[in-house]
Parts: sequence; C-alpha cells; structure tokens
Amino acid sequence: MHTNRKHYILLLMAIVTSLFSIAGYFFLYRAIALQAEKSSQTLQDTVRVDEAKQYQKNLLDTYEKSLTDRSRIDDFVISQEEIVSFIENVESIGTFTNTELTLSSIDTDDFTSTSESVNGYLKARIELRGSWTNVMRAIILFENMPFGVSFNNMRLSKMSAGLLSSDKKQFSKVGMWGMSLDIKVLTSK
Repeated sequence: MHTNRKHYILLLMAIVTSLFSIAGYFFLYRAIALQAEKSSQTLQDTVRVDEAKQYQKNLLDTYEKSLTDRSRIDDFVISQEEIVSFIENVESIGTFTNTELTLSSIDTDDFTSTSESVNGYLKARIELRGSWTNVMRAIILFENMPFGVSFNNMRLSKMSAGLLSSDKKQFSKVGMWGMSLDIKVLTSK
C-alpha cells in the first residue's frame, strides 16, 4: 500500500509560506514605523526651521521699524563734550523766565554698564524763585528740554511777600513762589 504524502508537502509549504508572510509583515511593519518616525522628525524639523525663519523675519522687521527711534536715542543722552553747554542751557532758563535760578550739587553718577557708549548720570539740584507765571514757565521749559531729563523731589511753595529781589535793590510785595527739584540726565562717553 502506498501512503499519500503530498499533504505533508502541502502542509510544510503552507507553514513555510505562513512564516515568510509573518516575517515579511513584521519586517514591513518595522520599516513603515521607522519611516513614519523619520517623517515625523523631518516634519518637526521643518516646522522648527519655519518658526526660526519667521522669528528672524520678525526681528528684521522690528529692526527696520526701529531705525528712526534708534537714531533719536542720541538726542536723549548728553555726551561728555555737551555737559557744560547743558548746564549753561539750564541756567539760561532762569534768565529767560525772569526767575532767580540756583544750580547746585552738580554731580556725575558713573555706573558699570555693558554698553561702551553709556557712562552714567549727570545730577543737579535746581532752586527757582519768582512769580507764579515765571515759575510755571520755567517748569514747562524744563519739561521740554531736548534731552531725556528726569525730575525728582519737585517741591513748589509760596514764599512770603515782601522779599528782596535778586539785585537786592527792590522790595517786592507780590507773591513769590519757590520751586526746588532734582534733575538727572543720561550721559555718554
């Protein structure tokens, strides 16, 4: 009798084909998962590059928009050569407004800065005496000085009538006002 062994061969072929199919499936699954991971990483890198380009574009736009403002910065800072003329301008406000102006406690405040152009502050104490109108005119002129001047400790007070004028020859009976303030302005090297 003869036994039929063809079904073993078919069974063996089916098992081998199944093993190859399973191995092929896992190989393709890993290849696709790896490719998807690489694609995701590439997409993230592309997004980062696009964000970096957008950030760079925003910085350049801000730089371009601030050109005029940056050119005006020098108008707010006094150079070392302009300090004397600045003090003379402050003193001329007293003459222009017909007030008695006293400038005292002139001092420079140097500070350590990473900028090579900024040196520190010029500080001074100003005291004014005059009529209400003239003192107010002086305040307006101080506020509109061409430099970035900051004011501190501003005090305005009515002085008693009957004071001698600045030339000490006239006795004034009008209301006199006194104002004192500290000014501070940035200086450059």
